[in-house]
Amino acid sequence: MLEIQRALLEVPVSRMESMMKLTTQNPLSLLFKFGIMGWNGTCADNCSGHGECHNGTCLCEIQFDGPECHVPNLSYYVAFATVFFLLALICLIQLVICIVAEWQRMKAPSLLRACRVTTQKLLYFVVFLAAIVRGAYFTSPAAFEEGWSRSIMSAYYPLLLSGSSLVVCFWAEVFHLRDIRWEKPQFLSKSFLGFVTFNIITYSLLLAEFMTTRFANTTLEEKSFYTHVFNGCYAVLLFIVVIFFLIYGVEVFFKVRGGFLLETTVTTIATSSRTPTHSDPGSESADPAATRLFVSADSNPLPQQIINTSQLHQSRFGLLSQAFMLIIVIAFLFSETLSEFWKKKVPLYSRNWHDIVFRVVEIGVALWFPCVLWNCMSPEQLWILNPKRILRKLDLEPPSKQAGQEGTLDKASQATDEDDACFSKDCWICYDNDRQDVGPLIQPCQCRGDVSSVHHDCLRRWLVE
Repeated sequence: MLEIQRALLEVPVSRMESMMKLTTQNPLSLLFKFGIMGWNGTCADNCSGHGECHNGTCLCEIQFDGPECHVPNLSYYVAFATVFFLLALICLIQLVICIVAEWQRMKAPSLLRACRVTTQKLLYFVVFLAAIVRGAYFTSPAAFEEGWSRSIMSAYYPLLLSGSSLVVCFWAEVFHLRDIRWEKPQFLSKSFLGFVTFNIITYSLLLAEFMTTRFANTTLEEKSFYTHVFNGCYAVLLFIVVIFFLIYGVEVFFKVRGGFLLETTVTTIATSSRTPTHSDPGSESADPAATRLFVSADSNPLPQQIINTSQLHQSRFGLLSQAFMLIIVIAFLFSETLSEFWKKKVPLYSRNWHDIVFRVVEIGVALWFPCVLWNCMSPEQLWILNPKRILRKLDLEPPSKQAGQEGTLDKASQATDEDDACFSKDCWICYDNDRQDVGPLIQPCQCRGDVSSVHHDCLRRWLVE
């Protein structure tokens, strides 16, 4: 008896539990599991619906583990949760640095004004929320109830739509509006209403999905069906955003044609003369004194815009990479919506790769935002927030003069110095030194002080009026 007791004590607890389970089951069920299953190659409980049975062994989907595929795969969830939480931490640090930098630039520092909403800050915050939500889901998917788990999983896409639509609205204003200086941190103006309306539609879908999967008296199959339907809706909205993302991105960064380039001589882009001449029949009448004032001199060098090749290539690569990843996300969402028609026909190996690639691309879409917004302290240096970064100014050398004419060279040098000093100030009429549709910035009549610099066409219009 003592030897039997020692032997029982040496048996592991897990083995004893399994033995107790076996002894409590019906002998016919045991025969079915260990006899018939071994003979015909089937698995218990059909691998819990999360895998495939091969010769009596369950091959699980990437999200599940265990002999019957009923346990979450910890390696899978921990890996993606870590990546998303790191991404959230990066965005939070960038947001704090952006606020502190803006606070330090203020003459009268104010924390409330430093925290005012700008495009850059809102992008940081939206991506931070998206990464936190997705990281919370991957941390412990079994910790949430069925309705909460599905809603947290789907909340990533409305936040992604908010960030992408914000970039589209910002580029639309850059392309259409000419009287705004994008070098300074600011938020949307004319497109704000459209941005709010689009996001109301997006988050209404999320709320409807939450109410359907959380409070409605539906079965698991019906909840899965509703989730697929809402994923299809997110895919449609994301497809609309990608279309406008490419439209304005191509116009600004590929055709190099925006509000800041209209009617401007830029490398290979040909433009016509803006200033009316005396020979034009439709030229406006002006005072003779004003006409003499604006007679152009060939010896005065004018600043011209040329393409910054490095910034141009960076912007194009960033635009295409994000558009490509968004298109992949759309394709995956549509495939998830129609998964009932194809998923069971595809081998498990391919389905696992499908899921991994999908999650990696989702990370890439969110990671794109902190990468292109890397300069937290100087947003005017970022091509996504200041498309004028793809242009740069060069002070062209004055035309060559004949040798021995030192007086002419001195006058040209003096004119160049005056032009350089002129270009460092703002036009006292429009207060926008970077406008290219109003002629060069000049210093007429030896004016000094706040009214020393003015655009050619601004002063002409002012004198005519």
